[in-house]
Amino acid sequence: MTGTFSIATYAIATSPSVTVSVTPEVPVPITLALSSSYGYSTAGDLIRRALFAILGEAADSSLEPDEYQDGLDALNGYLLGLEANGVRLGYQRLCHLTDYVNVPDGALRGLVANLAIDLAPQFGGRVTAALLKQAADGEKTLYRMGVKIGTSLLPGTLPRGSGNYCWPNTFYTPSPYGVMTIAGNQLATNLTTASQARKVAGFWAPQESHLMRPDLSGRMVNTGEGRTFNLYAEFNLKAAGATAGGVVAIARNNAIEMYVEDLALSTDPSSALLQGSIALEAGDFIDVVVADTAGTMDITVIDALVRLD
Repeated sequence: MTGTFSIATYAIATSPSVTVSVTPEVPVPITLALSSSYGYSTAGDLIRRALFAILGEAADSSLEPDEYQDGLDALNGYLLGLEANGVRLGYQRLCHLTDYVNVPDGALRGLVANLAIDLAPQFGGRVTAALLKQAADGEKTLYRMGVKIGTSLLPGTLPRGSGNYCWPNTFYTPSPYGVMTIAGNQLATNLTTASQARKVAGFWAPQESHLMRPDLSGRMVNTGEGRTFNLYAEFNLKAAGATAGGVVAIARNNAIEMYVEDLALSTDPSSALLQGSIALEAGDFIDVVVADTAGTMDITVIDALVRLD
């Protein structure tokens, strides 16, 4: 863990305020083996559905494992093409058929239909008019979900102009490097092992950003040069039952970087605040994760704001 930062929780409604300190050692390992954000569809599931769309029952009886590997390559290629076109679905490269596909459930129909069309020439499959329509409609959904037009960003060196004499500062306030929020979320993050953190389940809203690239899964990627950012994050969260071991953390490149631990959580919402400095090289990314060190109580992040300045 690098840097010095303060962490505290603050109360909502009539709950008392609690202060939590960071321990020198990070006792909470992070596990991101499952896509707790969007269900449990594997790459193999999507490929089988795509092949069934063009081959019918023959997809289950006549294909060899290496042919499914060709489907994995095609699926990665399609998802990487979407990323290159600015469609940010939270995609992570798929290396095995058992890897979980970290994209929203609403994107799966479009992925399957378009993957089926991509695979049809290679497998001698039949592309029907209905499949073409599913692919076209599904791709529109992918773009609606994954493309966000941000607000205009103004540097702190830009003057407001002589006519704006009423402003105390004659220069515009610098825009943040990255902001993402989640609001009214009711998807619980499923925790199956004590002291193992998982990525927060829910659909995030990427906000204004400069250098950082937020996506629907709640990941922010540094697309600029390496630098140290000031991080501010606030959370409103609850648990499926009472636990004294709640943890909410920021993970950098799949390793916990800073966190609040020993949160007393219950079915009543409570709040946490996380502040500090975090160094990110070009291509590094952060995720929000939760854990329960006292058991396996599911945790829901209802509302959250994560900001990098």
